[in-house]
Amino acid sequence: VPQTSALTPTTRPLRPPHFSKPARCAAIRRDIRQQRTQSMLRNLLGALDEADQVVCSKCHSRPASGSKLRHCGRCRSSRYCNTQCAKADWAEHKLERERLHEEKEEAPGGRGAK
Repeated sequence: VPQTSALTPTTRPLRPPHFSKPARCAAIRRDIRQQRTQSMLRNLLGALDEADQVVCSKCHSRPASGSKLRHCGRCRSSRYCNTQCAKADWAEHKLERERLHEEKEEAPGGRGAK
């Protein structure tokens, strides 16, 4: 039998912490809630991205499979499925585009800021 002094504790084998059954159940419920919340947020963000980025600004149709929407070269906010939709929306979009450009210029830190 090895001798131990009163100041050094005896070494015990490391064991995982013991949780009571209610504590284990609470931890499992908490993990499930976190997973559900994360899953719901991923689904919501995916739906928002999909709804926001994949429809034509003029005809509101989705692009054909394998093709992408084209965007306005200046403002990059409007997207079109083809050049016909871009030309048909030009009169309205021109006004919006100029307004967006002016707002960007006047914003603090914008190109027009001193």
